[in-house]
Amino acid sequence: MRVMCIALASVLATSAAVAADEPKEKSYTVSAIGMGDGYRYASKEEGKDGTAFTVRQKGDRLRMDITAGSHHGTAWRDEKGSWMVANDQPVALPLSGKAMPKPIVYDVDAPCRAMSATCSRTEPRLLLGHRAVGWEFRHAGGRGPDGTDNGTIWIDEDTGVLLEMRGDDVGNRHYEWHALRVSYEAIPDGLFDLPSDVAKVGTMKPGTKVK
Repeated sequence: MRVMCIALASVLATSAAVAADEPKEKSYTVSAIGMGDGYRYASKEEGKDGTAFTVRQKGDRLRMDITAGSHHGTAWRDEKGSWMVANDQPVALPLSGKAMPKPIVYDVDAPCRAMSATCSRTEPRLLLGHRAVGWEFRHAGGRGPDGTDNGTIWIDEDTGVLLEMRGDDVGNRHYEWHALRVSYEAIPDGLFDLPSDVAKVGTMKPGTKVK
């Protein structure tokens, strides 16, 4: 899923004792469903149930699990780069540019800054028990969530985490992204490590098949 990159907002401590107990790295986990011809175009499958996403972030480490029809992939990102394992293959392929997984966290007061787009406020909503602020974005040039150009996002007003999105890309393909569950509990470090039986490989030549 191609989503804009920005750090999680910090929660202010009320005392020195509370601050000492807080984790140094904020975490979030979002399970979501993506619907629309934009996702079907990207996955090459119709998928009646849409494309399922589970996005986890802890500090600068990101993991994104994606299931579309019969296809499944997991992407990892840290300060060293991004990698994708598709359909349980024993290799991790490098990702770059728009293919890199991106955090789904925005600046609550200026979410369009990272998109270099025009933004205007729209009605807030209550989503999954969280108050979500709404923003319409225009002319993002593919820098909106999942490569969208125009649309509307609703983000948690406390953390900036994306809870819902409706938009279109420059090819007029439609995207709808709905969070089903959101958690801010700590995530075990091991979930951000590649499986022990998976090896990283370099850039592959066009037409190369992975067995």
